[in-house]
Amino acid sequence: MYRVRFFISLFLITIFIGACSRRPLLNLDSAPSVLQSLDQLSPQITSFEGFGNITFSERGARQTGRLDASWDSSGKFEAYIYTPFGSTVASVKGDSFGGRVMADDEVFYFGIDDYMIILPFSWGRNVTFAQFIHYFTGRMPHTSVMSRDPDLLEVEGSNFRAVWRERRFNVSATISRRSEEIQSVQFDYNRGNDTGWTIRYRNFDKGLAREIAIEDDSRNYILIRYNEISAEQVPQ
Repeated sequence: MYRVRFFISLFLITIFIGACSRRPLLNLDSAPSVLQSLDQLSPQITSFEGFGNITFSERGARQTGRLDASWDSSGKFEAYIYTPFGSTVASVKGDSFGGRVMADDEVFYFGIDDYMIILPFSWGRNVTFAQFIHYFTGRMPHTSVMSRDPDLLEVEGSNFRAVWRERRFNVSATISRRSEEIQSVQFDYNRGNDTGWTIRYRNFDKGLAREIAIEDDSRNYILIRYNEISAEQVPQ
C-alpha cells in the first residue's frame, strides 16, 4: 500500500511541476512584441559569406569539419568543408541552373529545382537544390504563416513558445521572456511518419541564422554553426 501511495504522489507531483512550467496564454495581448516581426526574419540579401563548422551524421556515424560558404545574387554558391589538417573532404557548388554535391569521392548532380532524393536523408525528397542553398545561407523557408497570430502561445520556463499549425507542417518559435530575443525557430514537416524531418534555426544575426540544423532524427542530420557571417541586404 505504501508503494502505491508513493507512486501516486510522484505522479501528481510530476503533473503539478509540468503545469507550473508550461501555462497556456489565452490572451494574445500578453504576447511579446517581437512576435509581430517574426515574419521579417530571413531578409532579402544580395550576398552571403559564412565561416564556421559543420557536422554530418548518417546513421550515427558523425563527421565534423571546418566550413567556408559564399553566395551572391547571380546564384553562384560555393561551400567547402575541410579537415583539421586543411584538406577538402566535401564541397557544394551551384549556380542559377544547378550544381553538385561532392562527398566521400562521390558526386551528386542536381538541377536547380531538382529534389535531392539521392542524398541519404529523408528530407531530400522534399527539398530542392535551390531550397538547400537557401537554408544553408541562414534563411528560413518561404512562408507567410508567422505573419498571423499563432495557434498556441504558452510559457515554457524562462521562454515564450508560439506555435503555428498548417496542414503539411508546424512552425514553433521560442522567445526569451526577459529580453524578448528570438531563441529559435523550428519547422516540422510530415511529422508522425517515416518521411518526417525538421529544420531548426538559432543564434540570429540581423535576421539570418548562424546555426542551422536539418535533421531526420538524432542519428541523421546536418548541423551548421557559423562563427562569423556577413551579408548585404536588399535596401528596404
